[in-house]
Amino acid sequence: MNSVNLIGRIVADLELKETNTGHLLKFSIAIQKPIVNGGADFVPCAAFNKNAEIISKNLKKGDQVGLQGSLSSSSYTDKDGNKRNTLELNISKITFLNNKDNKKESVDPGLKAPNDNTEQTESNGDADFIF
Repeated sequence: MNSVNLIGRIVADLELKETNTGHLLKFSIAIQKPIVNGGADFVPCAAFNKNAEIISKNLKKGDQVGLQGSLSSSSYTDKDGNKRNTLELNISKITFLNNKDNKKESVDPGLKAPNDNTEQTESNGDADFIF
């Protein structure tokens, strides 16, 4: 099973890119380490198509977000000729954790957000979103 759940903060401004196959958003989140050790771990993430659009429109640097997805590994050769291996979280579900008034709202990406505090998860075939 390849399933990962993380909560962290967006570390840089988001830049949505258009590719031949749709939208792409690559960014990192900082995950705070326990107080004993301090610091943070930085996890590279990738969102595609509708996920990428929704994240880029609703989040900014410093926002806290919950992400669910799967790990994807790849390798490349750096400029010095060294082989590097990387892991990246491919996002399938997004939870926006610091929205207006600290309410937890959920919505189908194609619908207007509800004004009450009800929680429901909707899927558009791409992924699930919770606001």
